[in-house]
Amino acid sequence: ASTTVDLLIAGAGPTGLGAAKRAQEQKADFLLVDKAVEAGGLASTATYRLISLLSFLCSYGLSFINSLRYCLRK
Repeated sequence: ASTTVDLLIAGAGPTGLGAAKRAQEQKADFLLVDKAVEAGGLASTATYRLISLLSFLCSYGLSFINSLRYCLRK
């Protein structure tokens, strides 16, 4: 099956979500796609579980590499 839309938005990060909101306000027929299961892009937070009772959060973003290094050291 094929789909015809006025606007294709690639990426469900902050910019893609903003574009989708604007498209919705303009009543445009749009499709928002992302390779990830959850929206957020680099503005997401991941939960790392070490054992059943011990887990911690790591935020992605501009400091992703440094924060990941920091989180893994803890």
